[in-house]
Formats: sequence, C-alpha cells, structure tokens
Amino acid sequence: MCVLGLCALIDMEQIPQVLNQVSGQILPAFILLFNGLKRAYACHAEHENDSDDDDEAEDDDETEELGSDEDDIDEDGQEYLEILAKQAGEDGDDEDWEEDDAEETALEGYSTIIDDEDNPVDEYQIFKAIFQTIQNRNPVWYQALTHGLNEEQRKQLQDIATLADQRRAAHESKMIEKHGGYKFSAPVVPSSFNFGGPAPGMN
Repeated sequence: MCVLGLCALIDMEQIPQVLNQVSGQILPAFILLFNGLKRAYACHAEHENDSDDDDEAEDDDETEELGSDEDDIDEDGQEYLEILAKQAGEDGDDEDWEEDDAEETALEGYSTIIDDEDNPVDEYQIFKAIFQTIQNRNPVWYQALTHGLNEEQRKQLQDIATLADQRRAAHESKMIEKHGGYKFSAPVVPSSFNFGGPAPGMN
C-alpha cells in the first residue's frame, strides 16, 4: 500500500511544493520499501512451501493411524469418548477460548484484493510504468527525483525494473496455464493443391 500511495503522489500532474523539497529522498524510500517487499514475498513463499509439506506429512500420518487403529476401538473406548465429549460441552471457558481463537484466525487470514494472486495490480509493474511515464512526460521532475542517486541506488532501481518484467511474465504465464494453456491459431490449409503448374518465379 505504501508503494502504491507513493506512486500516486509522484504521478500527480501538479507536484506539491512539499514533494519538490524532498524529491531526493523519494526514490531511496521506494528502494527501501521494495527491499522489504522482496523479503516479505520470499518469506511468504517459504511459509507456503512449509505448509504444503506439513499437510502432506499429516495426511500420511492419518492414513497410517487409520490403518492400524480402526479395529482397536472397543466399547470401553467408545464410552470414554462420550465422557470427553460431555465434559467438553459443559466447559464454558474452553468454548470461549475456541471462539476467541477462531476470531484471531479469521483476522490473521483476512486478505485484501491486492493480496489475491490473480489480481492484476502489481506494485512493481505500476512503479516501473509510472517512472517511465515521468521520464518521458516530465523530464524536470524526473531529474529532480534521480539527481542525488548513487551508483548502487541506480543499480537497485534497475533490479526493481527487471523484477517487474519477470513478475509480469510470470503472471501472464500463470493466466495462460489457468485458462487451459496457450491457444494456437489454426493455419488455413488449402482444399486443393496444384502440383502440375509452374513454380512461382519459374515462368
């Protein structure tokens, strides 16, 4: 959200005086935000991979337990389960805790449209597009934004632009895969062939 907000500010037709006064600090702020985003995306991807591995392990464990235990449940075990269920129903504190826990889970699981993987809004691509527009449309403002950058910062900006292209290509590839793959147009095949006529240019 911070990246998108800054993008909206620097893309204004009339740049406020306060932005002109801090123009040399804007791109370093973008770089800092994108570095944080890159780490956040990497952490999120790693967490998803770990979750997938845990789910597979749990499925394997449940399969083994069902195979070994499904003949071991007797009448005494069934009575014990009924007692536990009754106690759980009478325990109001546990019920309150479960409700609180469910609320926290719902809050932690809340996501916005920007978090949707299929959402076309990508902060990297938006930043690159706006930055290129500023370079072409408002060279004075572009110069004000970039004049104080050192070589390392310029390289980091180039890396952000490269990553924007990679993310666009990955998103396009994912959309093609989601919709059943790339659709090749069928070539027009003539209904008849004239093998006896003169070849083109051979008259």
